[in-house]
Amino acid sequence: MQTDRRDSSIQHVIVLMLENRSYDHMLGFMAHPSIRPLSEGAHPNRVRPHDPTSTTAGVSPTAAHAFVVDPPHSHLSVMKSLGRPHRRKRAPRYPMDGFVEACFEKAACREVVPIIHWWRIQALVAAVSGAIAAYGAATRRSRLVAIGAAALVVGSAVVAFLSRRPRYRCVGEPAAEGPALQVMKCQPEDQVPVLTTLAKQYAVATRWFASVPGETWPNRNFAHAAASEGATGNEPGFFDAKTIFHTLEEGGRDWHVYYDGMAQVMVFDDLWKGDRIANWFRMAYFWDHVANDMLPAYSFIEPRHQGDRTNSQHPGNNGDPGSDGLFDLERGEGLIRDVYAQLLKHPKVFEKTLLLITYDEHGGLFDHVPPEEAVAPSLRQASVSFTRRIVRWFVTFRGARFDFRLYGVRVPAVIVSPWIPPGTVASDVFDHSSIVATLRKLFAPGARSLTRRDERAHTFDVVLTATAPRQGPPPPDVATPSRTTRPAGELPVGSPEEDNLFSEQLDQLAEEVDRELTRRGVAPREALSDLSQQLEEDRVPHADTLARFEAEAERQRGA
Repeated sequence: MQTDRRDSSIQHVIVLMLENRSYDHMLGFMAHPSIRPLSEGAHPNRVRPHDPTSTTAGVSPTAAHAFVVDPPHSHLSVMKSLGRPHRRKRAPRYPMDGFVEACFEKAACREVVPIIHWWRIQALVAAVSGAIAAYGAATRRSRLVAIGAAALVVGSAVVAFLSRRPRYRCVGEPAAEGPALQVMKCQPEDQVPVLTTLAKQYAVATRWFASVPGETWPNRNFAHAAASEGATGNEPGFFDAKTIFHTLEEGGRDWHVYYDGMAQVMVFDDLWKGDRIANWFRMAYFWDHVANDMLPAYSFIEPRHQGDRTNSQHPGNNGDPGSDGLFDLERGEGLIRDVYAQLLKHPKVFEKTLLLITYDEHGGLFDHVPPEEAVAPSLRQASVSFTRRIVRWFVTFRGARFDFRLYGVRVPAVIVSPWIPPGTVASDVFDHSSIVATLRKLFAPGARSLTRRDERAHTFDVVLTATAPRQGPPPPDVATPSRTTRPAGELPVGSPEEDNLFSEQLDQLAEEVDRELTRRGVAPREALSDLSQQLEEDRVPHADTLARFEAEAERQRGA
C-alpha cells in the first residue's frame, strides 16, 4: 500500500493511552459496516471451565459502569484467563475460556499476588531504629534513644497492621459468582458513543494486542521502550531502558508528555533529568498548544489515574460516581471527545496530525481472540535498575520468568486523521511497540530499532489512504449511565478502600519522584504553596510532589 505522500503530511502524532479495557468489552457489540459484532450469549465461560455443571455466562451488551471487584490482570491471572492451551494443530493456541474463573478466584479472595517479605521489612525497621538508638546512646543523647525506641514500636505496629490488611477488594466465595460474571458483560454502543463513533468514522485496529499478558506497568513501558526490562507486573522503581523519546531527540525531533496527576511514564526518570523535564506539561497546556499550532512531533497523553476526578477508564476507578456525579468511564469518554474536538476546531493542525486512542491492557475483561505469538524484545536477560533490585528484595513478583513470546489480550485501538477514509479497518497484528515503530518510521527513519519487538512491529500509518484530507464529523455527546450504579455483590466489612492496586503503586512512584527531586536540589514543597494549593483545589492527588515537578519544568523552560 502506497502511503509515503500521506506520511509526509503527518507532522504530529498524539497517543492517548487509557486503562484496562479489552476490545470486546468496548467495541465487541459495535455496529460497524465491515466488522461482524458479537452475538449475545456467544463464547461462554464457566466459573470452573472443566465442570459442565458450573455456572456459565456468554457475552452480552449489558455492562454497568460500576464494578464490585476490579477484574484480575496480573500475569498469572491473565494466563489463567486464556485457558489451557490446545495441543492440536490448526486450533487456536488458547481457548479464551478462563476469564470468569480468574475473576471468581479474585472475588473469592484467592488470587495469587506478589509475595511481600514482611520479615525483611520488619528487620529493616528494627535495624534503622536500633541504629538511631545506638547512636543516641553512644553520644549520650537521650532524645535520640527515645526516638529510636518509638520508631521501633510504631514501625513494628505499622508493619503488623499492613501485613494483616486485605490486599485487594474481594467478597468471599459465597458471593463471588456475581462479580465474576461481570467480565463477560460488554459495553453497548450507546454507552461509549465517542469511541465507537471515531472507530466507525476513521480506523479501528481489530488485532491490536497488549504487549505483555500482564498489568499496566510493563504494557505502558512497551509503548515507550518496546520492552519492559523483564517485568510482567507493576514493579515499583525506576527503569533505565532507552525510549522512543531518546530516539526522537537524537533525530532532532521534539516531544511532549501531557499529564494530569502522577504519570506512569515518570518511571523512566532519565526523561525528566536536566532540561528534559521542560518537555513535560500539565494537561491544561495541551489545549493551548493545539490552538496555537505548538504541538511537537510526538505527544503522549497520560490520563488522570487517581482521586475522585479520574478519567483513565480503569475498572477499579468505577466503583461509584465521583464528586461531579460522573463515573470514570464517562469522564474518559469526555477526554477522548475533548482531544478530538480540539483538533477538529483547528483544521490546519488536524490535517497534519495522527491520533491514536488505545488502552494499555485488557484489565481482566473478556476478549474472544487468542493472542498471537510475539517476538521477544531481546535474547539477553533484561537488566534491572538499582531501585527495582531493592524492591525485589522485599517483594517477589510471580511470573517474572515469562519469555515474552506471547502478546497479551486484545485491546481497543482507534486511529484518527483527516487522511483516513470512514470505515477503515486495520487487520494487521499490532501491539504497543507499533507506537515506537511508527514514530521511528515517520520522524527518525534512519534510527535503529530499540528492540527486536519494534524492529518487526507493523506500523499503523498504513491506514492513511485518503487522497486528500477531509473534515471529520463532530463528536457525539458523552452518554450518561442508565443502569444501576452498583451491580450484584456487596463489599464485606473490612474490605480495603482503594479501588485498584495501580493507584497504590502510583503512590509509591510519587514518593520515589519526590525523593529524586530532593536529591536533584529542586525547590522544597514549602516554597511552592500557591501551585500546590491550585492542584489540591483541582483535586489532584500528590499535589506537593507535582508542584515541585511542574516548577522545575517551568524553570527549565525559562518561564
